[in-house]
Amino acid sequence: MDFMGGPQFEVPKNSGKHTIGAFGLWIGGIDLNNQLHLAGQLYRENGCDFYTGPLSTDGLAQTNEYTSAIWDKLWVVSRQDVTDHQLNYQQVGYIPPEDLEEWPVHGDASLNHPLYIAPFIDQNLDGIYDCYDGDYPAVRGDITLFHVYNDNADIHTQTDGMAIGVEVQSMVYAFNCPLDSVFNNTIFIKLTIINRSDWELHDSYLGFFVDFEIGYDEDDYIGCDTLLNSIFGYNGINWDPVYGEHPPAQAMCILNDTIDRFIYMNDQSAMNDPDAAPEYYNYMRGKWRDGTVLVFGGNGHVNTGGIDTAHYAFPGDPNDPDGWSEVSAGNIPHERKGLVSFGPFTLLPDMTKEIDLAFIFARDYQGTNLSSVSMLKQRIEQLKTYYNENTTPCGSSWSGVSQNHSSQNSFQVYPIPAKSKLNIISQAEDEKYQYEILDNTGLIAAKGTISFDQKAIDISNLSAGYYFIKFKLRDRIEICKFVKY
Repeated sequence: MDFMGGPQFEVPKNSGKHTIGAFGLWIGGIDLNNQLHLAGQLYRENGCDFYTGPLSTDGLAQTNEYTSAIWDKLWVVSRQDVTDHQLNYQQVGYIPPEDLEEWPVHGDASLNHPLYIAPFIDQNLDGIYDCYDGDYPAVRGDITLFHVYNDNADIHTQTDGMAIGVEVQSMVYAFNCPLDSVFNNTIFIKLTIINRSDWELHDSYLGFFVDFEIGYDEDDYIGCDTLLNSIFGYNGINWDPVYGEHPPAQAMCILNDTIDRFIYMNDQSAMNDPDAAPEYYNYMRGKWRDGTVLVFGGNGHVNTGGIDTAHYAFPGDPNDPDGWSEVSAGNIPHERKGLVSFGPFTLLPDMTKEIDLAFIFARDYQGTNLSSVSMLKQRIEQLKTYYNENTTPCGSSWSGVSQNHSSQNSFQVYPIPAKSKLNIISQAEDEKYQYEILDNTGLIAAKGTISFDQKAIDISNLSAGYYFIKFKLRDRIEICKFVKY
């Protein structure tokens, strides 16, 4: 998501005021020949590493003019359209809304795309998306935008890094909760990141870059909260040329994972934007452009007197004079950008990583720039409670519209990825049940019958790849996903 030169993250709606200038995914790792593969995005002013559309199952971008035109778009689906469809699809003469009919579930088999891309609810369990059978998109929120992009359709002109072969399925959504200050001031993104390549990368890192611009972009501070797995930008002074008095604060929160590192960028040479892939990689590992590590205290660079290595920049509450924040460090407010990262890990072929993000806004109209940060943290805490309980204050579940069998699984499988055995946790009441393992093209790779107390299935004969396992019970079918390596 790149806002430079176009629409930015506007809050409030139609105000012309913005809190984020750019947001981008970074990912990189080392192959078995000790070569760095990396993709990252800043502002698209000087290049691009990501391109629209899915990848083939071997990690290549096999596209043509026709498929490029198909995938170079956003699919927009409303909860109301889905609800109306569920109620009316069996009516004679019913025609589904265009946004449901065009939902991009299936890839192009002639280009070796995977069978399944956009998620959907399969009412008749035939594995094929068809609105006339009652199928519908598996979306979240009251409005959902879906988009697919990859890093291997062309060369990386942003980082000059070697391509990885990752496909990113992005679902941006929001809830219509006008009476709830938390949900009414939050936008959500669910990212599904898939390694479509056939190579393994070790010492891999995944990161999210955010350029906070709280109105006027040259009077800002930045910070993080490790307990809330959040990073945030806020005004360094108690007045902003754009927002005026009582300036707001803006956060990006990781809802389903724990951040491993947070580092920021400012206008100093050793701490400014990266130019090439090794510098991007340094930032993801908690190092500055010059290779020195982030240290605790001051502005985080060793030249300012810090000694102890730190994994998180400015983790202290700005309201706490004893915590390490930009306030306590006495930094000069200016433009601020941050990178939150995860790793190191081994990026295996067909490995999938799902990340749930929330972009939360808070403004204390009765307080100061710092009390807006306190309000922001309170909203994050409330939001995480709703997320963990799969509820919202809007009268709907978080995970999506009312779904059939696939939303309430009695089965869990692990580890993911698995090598020789797939362990099963079952709360099903059936004494025995059948299962089928399907590859990512929908073909059956294995099947059998297991008993309620069986704890594992032998998958040693399966090829490495991405699979679905379908459990057949007396009254329903349940599906789980796993990766074999």
